[in-house]
Amino acid sequence: MHDTNMPDQVKYQKLFMGIILASFTHELRNQLATVKELSGLQQDRIAVDRTVQDVPGLVTALKSVDEQVDHAIQLISFLNRFAHRMDSEESFYSVVNALDELMVLVRRLARQKSVMLETDFAASIPRIVGSPADLQMLVFFLLDEKIRGLPPGGTILVRAREEHGGVMVTIGSSGAAPEGGDHDSRCPRSVLLSVAGAMGAEVIDSDDGQETGIVLRGAW
Repeated sequence: MHDTNMPDQVKYQKLFMGIILASFTHELRNQLATVKELSGLQQDRIAVDRTVQDVPGLVTALKSVDEQVDHAIQLISFLNRFAHRMDSEESFYSVVNALDELMVLVRRLARQKSVMLETDFAASIPRIVGSPADLQMLVFFLLDEKIRGLPPGGTILVRAREEHGGVMVTIGSSGAAPEGGDHDSRCPRSVLLSVAGAMGAEVIDSDDGQETGIVLRGAW
């Protein structure tokens, strides 16, 4: 992750990673608890009925176990990729892949507020040179600001597309107009603007406060 030797930025970099790790561990624990519960139920059924007459029911339950394990493995895979983003300050990376990883790791935060999180990433976005870790931090706190400002039932749409020789990432909200700014954010806007500046990016808010855009101008 890019280090500008600014104490405030380092503080919020640590906060960002801490929130992601805490959310991940809660999600993984829930997945494993479900696996344990399903496994225990099937063991009880087999112990009571040694002939296992309800074979279809047992197969369905075991498929559910497989799905939970697959989900847990996916979470671990995304966390591993997220961690490796910190290995170097700059790399030649896919904006879409970096955003995909982040969305998987933050969906629990949206669910906690009963907010719908949707994505729309263009398939043709070229890879860019820059810091994917800084991009993830910037998008996370802007996204978190929207989540915290919306009432239950609101929707957030994260989009990415190539535009004007760069990449535009937008975070839009619907359901109520969040005021935004430091009031609803766990990271001051001044710190986020500093991160964006170090990336050569620009943060732009719409007049109605419903959408925040990040313009990335990294080299292809």
